[in-house]
Parts: sequence; C-alpha cells; structure tokens
Amino acid sequence: MTVPVEAFDTPQASQGVLRQICSIALNVKSKQGEEANLISARRLEGNSIYTHTEVTSKAAEIEETVVYSVDVKNVETIPQVLHFSVKRYGWETFRTELSEAEVYLLPGEKHTLKLKVTVPDGVPVGGRETQLFIYSSLCKSLCSQTLSFITLRRMPYPFSIHTAKGWEDVREKTKHYEWATVCKERYLVEAERWIVPELPDSAVNGDGERFLFRTETENVLMNSAIAWQPFT
Repeated sequence: MTVPVEAFDTPQASQGVLRQICSIALNVKSKQGEEANLISARRLEGNSIYTHTEVTSKAAEIEETVVYSVDVKNVETIPQVLHFSVKRYGWETFRTELSEAEVYLLPGEKHTLKLKVTVPDGVPVGGRETQLFIYSSLCKSLCSQTLSFITLRRMPYPFSIHTAKGWEDVREKTKHYEWATVCKERYLVEAERWIVPELPDSAVNGDGERFLFRTETENVLMNSAIAWQPFT
C-alpha cells in the first residue's frame, strides 16, 4: 500500500507545513479492531518514479532553443523502463525535442534527460505555450505522471505591467480622457490611504526567510506601485 503526502490532513497551500513534520506515526488495526503488526515500511520519493527540475519556464527569441533538464529516478525495488513524451493537441507551434524516448533504470538509479523547445517565427512578444512532459512506466499498470513547462518569446524589461513606452502612453491618456483621469485619482487616493504594515520578526516563510508582505496586501501594494509609476 502506498500513502501519498496529499492523503494527510495538512494545509496544501503551504509547503512550509510539510517541512515542519518531524515524524509520522501509524496506528494499524484489523477490521475487528485488533492491533496489526506492520512488517515493514519505506519512504518513497515519488509514485514509482521520482522527477526533479530546477527551472520550469524559460524565454527565448525567434528560432532560439531553450533546454530544460529533468532528473528522473527509479524508486522501485525492481528495474524499470521509463517512457517519455510531450503531449500534443495538434495546434502547437513551439517545436519540442526529447533527448530520449525511453530509458532503462536499475532500482535507485538516476538519469538526466533534456527537453528542447524552439520558439518559432511569428510568435508575438510575450507569446507562450505550455509543454506537458509525460513520463510513465509499466511497473504499476502504466503509472503515468506529468510535468508542465512554459516557454515564451522574450519581452523587453520591464515587462510586469508596461514597458517605459507603455507607461508614457498611460500618462498621456490621463491628460486627454476623463475616464483615465477618474482612474488616476482612484489609484492616488487608495495609495495615500494605505499604511504600510510593519511585520514582526516571526514573519518568515517555510524556509525561515523573511518575506516583504503578506498575501492579503498584494492588491493595495500593486495600487500604490501603479500610482507611483505613471502619476508621480
């Protein structure tokens, strides 16, 4: 029997909770309520296959190719043949290439494969596609799992909301359109009203590092940033 981490009654939104787990206790009983003996247990890094990648999104220019590295590991006690593919719906424009379609791994053996993605001609700046990498084995009735990668055509910095030219266009609109002026005043009022919260020393993430602001302040923080950028 395999028990995944998702089966535990823990908040899934914060991985910090999982990092704080020190031990796991099992209380096994039979249908009659009698205690049962647990013969053996082992920790698995994944469901038959363990995968890891450092980067899941990259940007490139037209006809440039990005390369993603994916580490795969056989976590079973028997050898496995792992199969790899990239799901295609038929309308994709980004070209993909895998370094291998399959690999034979001994128990506990690791392998690193490469996924190459090329940005084709005609993709607009900021255009993107998702590559769904599929890996499977026949060990557990075709145990199929996926990893998602997002590849896009590179945009000039800064690209979060506007380029410098985009913010200049916003300023011009506030001079000529009443609706733009109303929006400008709303952003300014909300920015002036906001009091920047002071965070206690205990404001740390799951890795023990200080964070800048809490999630619930992201909207007013963005409003203040917008008010500062084009209107001051």
